[in-house]
Amino acid sequence: MSKTKKYKKGEFLLYQGEVCKSSFWIEEGITRKYYMNEKKEVTTELLFKHDLAVAFSSYVSNQPSREFIQAITDVTVSCMDKHAFQYLKINHPQRIQLDLLMTEYYTMWLEKRLFNFTPSAPWKSISYSLRNSQISYAIYRLPILLLIWEFPWKH
Repeated sequence: MSKTKKYKKGEFLLYQGEVCKSSFWIEEGITRKYYMNEKKEVTTELLFKHDLAVAFSSYVSNQPSREFIQAITDVTVSCMDKHAFQYLKINHPQRIQLDLLMTEYYTMWLEKRLFNFTPSAPWKSISYSLRNSQISYAIYRLPILLLIWEFPWKH
């Protein structure tokens, strides 16, 4: 019930203000989630192969997303429509367990990020993301401007 989609570097999987109606399983490439704050881009997540990209609050509440999801390399995703996933959960109750498990793991991951966040050194968050990703060599593929934004000499 999922569809494979390809996005070129720079294309958006989701725009701020759109309702997130799909989840995106990253099969290949790197995406980022970010929002705008006083006309500045604030990157909140880097997502790699085998990560799930979704604007969670928008997806659950059917409200417009506060964030963008953007391909920062060419990306291949397996896209699952929310209604199709709901249908699967109704007709295959074991999918409810999968949904709950994914939500619990996301919550634990987010909690770890919060505990590791240091407001005086935001560059540590990207370091944490890369150390804990399955593709730590991905730093070589990230746009240099994204890396510069995260490092301490800007402060």
